[in-house]
Amino acid sequence: MLAAQTIPPISNTAFFTCGIREQDAQSKFPICNDIYAKNFMTKLGRYVYEKYRPNYFAKRTNYVRPKIIDDLTVECLKENPGLKIILIGAGFDSRAYRLAGGDWLEIDETAIIRHKNKCLPIDKCTNPLKRVTIDYAKDNLTDILNEHISSEECLFIIEGVFMYLEIEEIKSLLKAINSVKSKHILICDLMTYTFSNTFARGTKRRFDDAGANVKCQCDTPESIFIDHKYSLLKDISIIEIAVRYGAIRIPKFLMFKKLRKGFRVMSFKQDCIH
Repeated sequence: MLAAQTIPPISNTAFFTCGIREQDAQSKFPICNDIYAKNFMTKLGRYVYEKYRPNYFAKRTNYVRPKIIDDLTVECLKENPGLKIILIGAGFDSRAYRLAGGDWLEIDETAIIRHKNKCLPIDKCTNPLKRVTIDYAKDNLTDILNEHISSEECLFIIEGVFMYLEIEEIKSLLKAINSVKSKHILICDLMTYTFSNTFARGTKRRFDDAGANVKCQCDTPESIFIDHKYSLLKDISIIEIAVRYGAIRIPKFLMFKKLRKGFRVMSFKQDCIH
């Protein structure tokens, strides 16, 4: 069995979100309906999940966030069914199994990929899929991306990652992505400093205590992407969509801007081939 200490604290949060998706899939009216989430929730996974103790707000936003990203990905696949799709910090993502189409590349730390290969083998996937391990402290992401990506267009999905990075680390990651000689769309979730320290402060405190420090250093994280020559395609409030699905009940008069704009899924387009 995979020992808990082999998975770094930030990667451990993959069990947190996976456990939430498992609960959603088992509910009467699932939103994301990730039927494969249960595959990853081994004894270790359930131990980690209980350690982080997700509250009502964290659960409901994590039902909705992957659904929004699913829908945006499906839109891209309708235009290009063979689209190269790269997941950086893939965690226990199962989109390659759940969505029709795509040529998938999943990148994450060795312990995560080993657990994933054991619990959901590649040969069970009907879409082309490759998994690549990385040591973020030692390996060069730029080299890995350029080794495995040769298509003219691609889609990057980075879910549940940027909130753990400092601004300079985000810039470094964008620089690595932009080294790829392809036009691309980038789908990600972004959380503001204000949101993480007010509405999500309980979850942030638990993550910080466990060593998975939530950074979220500014209130306009999208500006970092704009500065890197991205154009904004979609700006979707996770809270608004959660209310629309009935996952969260918040009176309209309490839906002020800092709440609506504090946690969003955004997609960006990069047309420049560097």
